[in-house]
Amino acid sequence: MGKGTLILGVLGGGLTLGVVFAGIGWLQRDAILDSMLERTLRSVTGVEAQLRDVDSQPFQGEFSIDTLLLSNPDGFKTPYVLKVDRLDIKLDPDTLWQDTVQIQSIAVEGVQIQLEQKLARNNIATIVDQLQASKGSSNSGGSSGSGSGKQIEIERLTIRGVDAQVKVSAIANLGLTRTLEIEDIEVTNLDTYNAESKLLEAISSAVTTAILSEIGKSATGDLIPLVSG
Repeated sequence: MGKGTLILGVLGGGLTLGVVFAGIGWLQRDAILDSMLERTLRSVTGVEAQLRDVDSQPFQGEFSIDTLLLSNPDGFKTPYVLKVDRLDIKLDPDTLWQDTVQIQSIAVEGVQIQLEQKLARNNIATIVDQLQASKGSSNSGGSSGSGSGKQIEIERLTIRGVDAQVKVSAIANLGLTRTLEIEDIEVTNLDTYNAESKLLEAISSAVTTAILSEIGKSATGDLIPLVSG
């Protein structure tokens, strides 16, 4: 698996699970849920995050976000690094106050990723470095993966409508842009301990397939570094 593919997977998987874990811990407090999630994402990614129309109905076991926007790190020009049109979570409300929260489904719709490569550095790698640093700091502090002491079990997680735009600003490839259409992703039987690795594997596999397909259409071979070691 190439580093470019890996970082796309880490970003998609890490942020999806980050929203879920953070949301579970505060689902009962709808009045401050959106600002809390924005602060959490800003803290772990190091960039500004915007959430619109966050809605939680804990007694019905429903939680949704209309539009999640993650800004670019300093020094990059694309409008944003990640945009999610819709995220829906359905869970068993009776388990919200138990040690293990049972989630029937998580559906992520309309994901746009903008990867901007500048010489040896790109915007997603910058955020992933911050994600990994935040995770390491959290683990050294002895906190749990959910940040709330709760465990989770997820029956099904789907990610649909994923487009990844790759923009290369290196000297030899001025203005080069490629758009990858990534196949729908579905992962089942996730829990607190295996969710990150299983989701990362599924996303990375889908991204690799899309990159290889685009390489097959292109005579330039400019996307090969994304799947090479």
